[in-house]
Amino acid sequence: MGRLSASALLILLLAPAARAEEGHFAVVDISADGRNEKVTAQVEKDVMRLRPGSKPLEDPAMRRLLATGEGPTAAASRLTREAEEQQAIGDCPGAVDRANQAETLTLGSVSLDDERELLRSQYTVLVICENQLNHPAQRDAAAHRLRSLVSLPPRGLSAELWQKYVANATPPAATIELHVDSDPPNAQIAVNFHGEGVTPHTLKVAPGTVYVEVQKEGFLKAFRKLQVGTQPARTAFRLVDRTHDRLDQALATTNLLRRADPGAKPSSSNLSRLAQLARADFLVLLALKGDHARIWFFDAEKGALSAEAMESAVDLATGKVTALATRGTPAAQPAAPPPAAPAPATPAPSPAPAPTQPAPAPATTPPAPKTTTTEAPTEPLVTQPTPAAPVKRKKSGAPWWSWLIAGAIGSGVLVFIYLDRPQKEGTLAVKATWLPR
Repeated sequence: MGRLSASALLILLLAPAARAEEGHFAVVDISADGRNEKVTAQVEKDVMRLRPGSKPLEDPAMRRLLATGEGPTAAASRLTREAEEQQAIGDCPGAVDRANQAETLTLGSVSLDDERELLRSQYTVLVICENQLNHPAQRDAAAHRLRSLVSLPPRGLSAELWQKYVANATPPAATIELHVDSDPPNAQIAVNFHGEGVTPHTLKVAPGTVYVEVQKEGFLKAFRKLQVGTQPARTAFRLVDRTHDRLDQALATTNLLRRADPGAKPSSSNLSRLAQLARADFLVLLALKGDHARIWFFDAEKGALSAEAMESAVDLATGKVTALATRGTPAAQPAAPPPAAPAPATPAPSPAPAPTQPAPAPATTPPAPKTTTTEAPTEPLVTQPTPAAPVKRKKSGAPWWSWLIAGAIGSGVLVFIYLDRPQKEGTLAVKATWLPR
């Protein structure tokens, strides 16, 4: 048994090391006093800067839920309301940003029965503001989507804008076949916000951008934005059972973290579950109280939470967390001691000539050392150490031939063990000889 353990350990030591890669992360706001979107957005940028290769989650609904503690429907409603408020006070860039975020959440998560009113308000804001911002392409795209939803001017849109950009924004003739399928089948289909039967189903659409939504009782709604050309197209959806809704479960887990004592370390078991639901490699936990932040880091692979929280002041106007914003910048590096000023250059004392040897002729006298100025250069070569760029973890691994060595050693040890095994007690060794007659 001892030989076997030793051989197994040797094989493990010679096997190639596991490769380490940066992955996806999420900023989780566990503050008890509500949303801090500006701070979480800035923390996300700082983490990407300090850990090159790390990327935020690609699921916008999950990212927003973890950063704000809101479900998709609640977030879509709030963003739509804020877009209308920004448009009313003339802040069109802010209104467009909120309307686009609200549209993404609405199409991806809000049911077909509840989405129409939200989309109508979002597209109305986009038509008005994109026109004011002189973005004709974006304005016309919003006008086409609004026209697909309504046949009369919606509230808040002037008759002039309706007649000029929306009323005649009808799609071209539907001539291209589109086949829509789902697993499980018999799901309700909506194409460009109009019901089109149930899956599987083949219908005709106009070339260009096509919005396809599929919904079935007991399953999460699915959405896809297609670009249809001149050839028949096909799209299929795999619907997710509502009982397996990661967003609902992540929301419940986030609420547990928010209700905990803000001064205590978050529960590692809850964080492991949250990272699994979010499909994140690590989590950045933010607890904000006033203008003070406390930040933990959780490694999902190791299931380990940083022992101590990072304490820092926060600029609420910009969302910058001082400890993160200054890390990795020249100002954050320890100041290097100023270079010692060079001593005034004085000619070295010439050795006294020997009495019997005349002084050397001036022509043969070596040139005097060049004196250096005592003035500081306009740009010192070294005032403080240049901040080292964060090093991206590289993929590591042993050379290919280590596998051959490990396999050969392991095979040899196993053969030795087999040949050296003791015989069974019931075995009788017999030596026989034949005597000649």
